[in-house]
Amino acid sequence: MKHGEHSTQVIIKNQDKYELAVLMFDEDSKDKAMKVVRERIHEVKADHYFLIFESWMSHATKGDEPYIRPMYHKNRTEALIIAYFNKDLTHKVIINPFKRKGKKIIWGERSETGKDDNAFSMWNFYLEEEGLEEHARLTSEQTTELYLSEIAERMSKKYHKEVAKAKTNEDMEKIAEKVVAELEQERARINDLIRDGE
Repeated sequence: MKHGEHSTQVIIKNQDKYELAVLMFDEDSKDKAMKVVRERIHEVKADHYFLIFESWMSHATKGDEPYIRPMYHKNRTEALIIAYFNKDLTHKVIINPFKRKGKKIIWGERSETGKDDNAFSMWNFYLEEEGLEEHARLTSEQTTELYLSEIAERMSKKYHKEVAKAKTNEDMEKIAEKVVAELEQERARINDLIRDGE
């Protein structure tokens, strides 16, 4: 990390030795690189493997926003990821966020994820390829559904008394206008979280 760059590395347990490979890819060739690693892991019947790579990450309180890919998040930060995957489907991921100051790296607070976190399931080559897509889809859907649920609950708590007191269509229309205005503000807040371009 001397110059703030770290190529993706994979360390595969092959019987009584380890194999090290450095992967060079971009978004267009990522799937091909992952396919090569997957095939090698299954070829040597690896007990486990490690991945070390740089990635974008973002923080959000659950229910505070829909799923936004970190690379497109306005408040994204870089991180060095060290991931361990075992053939029994257990895994552990260590996340080391950092900022660049010239050529200097300023490390943030380290965190870890465990077996119940699917954020890095796309890198778990012990899962079937169809399973990887399903994990990624569920992660984004669950995040968005929780956000929508929070919005609905917040609106319900805020306006339920007014709705109960409403006696005419005009009263209900006024409440609806308030809700729409608030949802527009929320839409603007979420749009502000999404970066323009990369």
